[in-house]
Parts: sequence; structure tokens; C-alpha cells
Amino acid sequence: MKKIEITITNDSEIIFAEKSGDQNMYATKHYIPGSAIRGALVAKYLEKNSDETDEFYDLFLSGKVRFLPAYPCFESQKNDTVVLPLSLMKNKKGTEIKDMATDKITGAGFKKLTGFASVDESGNVEPIEVVTQISFHMSRNEDDERSAGKSNDGSIFNYEYIQPNQCFKTTLIFDDELEEKIKIFQKVRSLRLGRSRNSQYGKCKCDSSEILPLSMSGDIPEKIMLIATTPYIPAGPWQTTDEAINSLVNEINEVLGENKVKYAFEPENIFANCEEINGYVGVWHAKKPTFKAMAAGSIFPIDISALRTLEEKQLLQNILYAGLGENTEDGFGQFKVWNFAGKLQFKDHDKNIKNEKNKFELKKGKELIADILKEYYLAEVVKLAVSLELRYSEDYKYKHAIRSVIDLMESEKAMGDIIKDIENFKDTAKDNLKNIFIVKDNSNLYVALTSDSQPYGRLDFDELYKSKIESLGLTKDVYDKDEDYKTFWLRALRHCLKNTAGDENE
Repeated sequence: MKKIEITITNDSEIIFAEKSGDQNMYATKHYIPGSAIRGALVAKYLEKNSDETDEFYDLFLSGKVRFLPAYPCFESQKNDTVVLPLSLMKNKKGTEIKDMATDKITGAGFKKLTGFASVDESGNVEPIEVVTQISFHMSRNEDDERSAGKSNDGSIFNYEYIQPNQCFKTTLIFDDELEEKIKIFQKVRSLRLGRSRNSQYGKCKCDSSEILPLSMSGDIPEKIMLIATTPYIPAGPWQTTDEAINSLVNEINEVLGENKVKYAFEPENIFANCEEINGYVGVWHAKKPTFKAMAAGSIFPIDISALRTLEEKQLLQNILYAGLGENTEDGFGQFKVWNFAGKLQFKDHDKNIKNEKNKFELKKGKELIADILKEYYLAEVVKLAVSLELRYSEDYKYKHAIRSVIDLMESEKAMGDIIKDIENFKDTAKDNLKNIFIVKDNSNLYVALTSDSQPYGRLDFDELYKSKIESLGLTKDVYDKDEDYKTFWLRALRHCLKNTAGDENE
């Protein structure tokens, strides 16, 4: 097996919502689930390829590619991000780490150390925080409610989201036979991820590595600590941690063909938790089934004294890379040998590192201002879309054509490609679009969608914001005609569907 790594930077907010203890609050995961990465790459693949090929099956359905979660990372980080073991504690000052698997903690002054961190070969720990924000939302179902900014029967809630300009890294582990096919992912430069990705959320850019070998530990002791780097979903029913670990050991021995791996039951060295795994399928607009899993960061001892040769120990590591339990294609069931028990310490930063970080933050700050100006411009585009008046002729019958256009606007396709697809619609679909008229100039919707002159064309981005962008010393062009086109028509056509609800034969 081999791997490629994909670094993802979110240009806009991203949300991976999950229900919290508060019924009016939706929290977000602080990482990108493997299932979301797999789904986004499927969408990207289908823009230019078919799902009825052997290649599609091998890449996405065969289980020969494991799409691991994208954990947060530093921009120039070389080593992997790890989920910190559940056995770790830190003192209140944040200067000392204790591992309950090897250290005895006496007295007060220590608390749990959890989350994500960069850990180098010397055991230096650098915690990585994901910056989030909480926003208030009120659902308004009718146009007049949106204009009034209030609702008589809509619900209100808060939701958490991951703020822009943060880095995440995922790993795709694949079987050797797919080495040529996997290269298609190295060409991907952008993805849409998370909930509400068809509005302002979820826009990400990405950069892929070359094909890399999997790292293997050479000298492994007879008793090792295994850490779950992603949640583990046992294949059968389970209630206790012991049952989950025994299921894991049995699965490893089945692949080995012999009972050479044993669960070294030592209650004082077992630190595990469980979590619920759920999700949402955007294509079906439906929730996924909920599974109970052993949480990432769970750590426990395993006896491998019966594995005598280097080949056997490397086979064990290959089994761990292949994934164990259910849903391994979505990155679940990944384990590693943990070699840092009792050997971790916080990393010291010298002044040069801090100065470099300050420069990085200043650069991001300028880019953030540019993005804010662009958001103001897009808000003006949305206002025009909401105010667009449409008139429907008596011959207008079906919404299918509008839904097809909305699907194109929600895709990653550019404006020119979308126009070509609309021009290739069947005559029935074209006629339905031609039976919807824009009141302002009496042009029909088909002409408006495929014209070079768009209804929002009176907005001059250069006149409004370009001078401000240049004054910041930024050279990148923040104006994006494809995004303007899709933002305008996505909002306008959604209103079109609402206005014709119940007035058609489906």
C-alpha cells in the first residue's frame, strides 16, 4: 500500500454540524470527516467522468482506497497531526505533560490534555487549535418574512462553524494496484465541503503530494500500545471496551491466519471512550445511520510477542493501515503503534519561529480584508437576485428544467460550461425556461441564463473595490465571474421554485 496527502485550506467558513446538548445549538466537528472528503472527490470526479466505469468502482466503492479524516495542521507542518491519547494530562500552566499510562500523578494541579497536536520524532508536542465562531440563525419561510427580517412561525437556533484560512491534511491510503488511477486526485485544486456548501460556505482549495510510501516502524517491542487515530466501529455488537478490543484483536488474527496477537488486559493502561458516528448525505438530503464507535485517541496494550520476524511485524502494520471494523473506506478503524508513552513534552518556540508566525498572520489578515470586500460585493449580487421579478406564461408547466439548472449552479463547473450544458438541454426543458419571463426587459429565462450580459452586470466590482484591493498590496484577482453567475442564479431560481410551489404537475 501507498498514500497521497492532500492539504486543504478553507477559503470560506465550513460546517460539519452535529447536535449538541443544547436543543437550540448545532456544534461543528473540528476536523473534516473522511466521508465528506470521499463525497466531495466523488462530485469532483463526476464533473468529467462517468460513475459506470471500473475506475469509479475501484476508487470509491471497492474499499481499496481509504479516505482518512482531514485533521488540522500548521501551514508548513511536515509530520502528521495526531489525536492526542486519552491518557494524557497537563499541568494548569500548560508547561508539563504527564501520561497516566506510565506516570503516577499525585496531588492536584493537572487536567486532561485532549485535541489535536503536531508530534515530532523527539516527542515534542505542539497543540493545534481550530478557530470556530458561533452564529445566530432564524429560518424565514416566505419572501415577505425575509424582507421584514422576522418570522411568525420560523425556528431560531445557533450554529458553530470553522472560520476561514485554516489548514487541514487528509491521507488517502490505497492498494498498490491503483497507483495509476489514484493520480487523478493529484489534479484536484478545489473542493466544496460541509453543510450549506451551495451558499457561502464550504469553499476550499487543496494541494496534493506525490505518491508516498507508508512509514513502517522497524524495532517494535513485544508489548505495544495501540492508539486509534480515527474512530473504530466494531463489526459486531459490543457494549464494553474489552469487547471492542477483543473484536479488533480477532480481526487482526483472522488476517494473520494465526492467533499471534493477544489483548494484554491491564486495566490501569486502558484509556478509551466511545462516541456516536453520524452524518448527512447531501445528494439524498438524508441523515446517515448512527453507529457507536471507540473514540479516536483511545489507547490500550497489545501483546505481539508471537510475531518473531520483521516481515510479520510489518504485516501487522499493513493490517492497521488497511483499516479495521466497519466503514474503513471512510477512514474509520485506523490504528498506529504508539511509541511515545511517557516521552512527550511541550515544544519550545524560539523568537524566529514566532516572528515567522506573525508575518504569516499579517499576510492572512490582508487577504481576509480582501475576502470581506468580496463578500460585500456578493451580498449586492444576492440582493439583485432576490429582487428579480419573474412572470410565468400559461404554457409553463414543469419545474424539472429549473431544478436541472440549479444542479448545474451547485456544481463545480465554470460559467461557460454551465451555459453549454443549458444549450444542450432537450427541447422540452428549453421551452419551459422560455416560458418564464424577466419583467424588467421581458426577456425569457433561457436567454438570460445563456447570455453574456447578465442581470447583475450593472454592478461594477472594479469601480467599487479594486482600488481598495490594490491599496492593500495584494496582487491576486479576487473578482470571480463564475462565482457571481452561480451565486445570482442559484438564489434567483430558488425563489422561482418557491413562487411556483403547488402550481404545477410534477
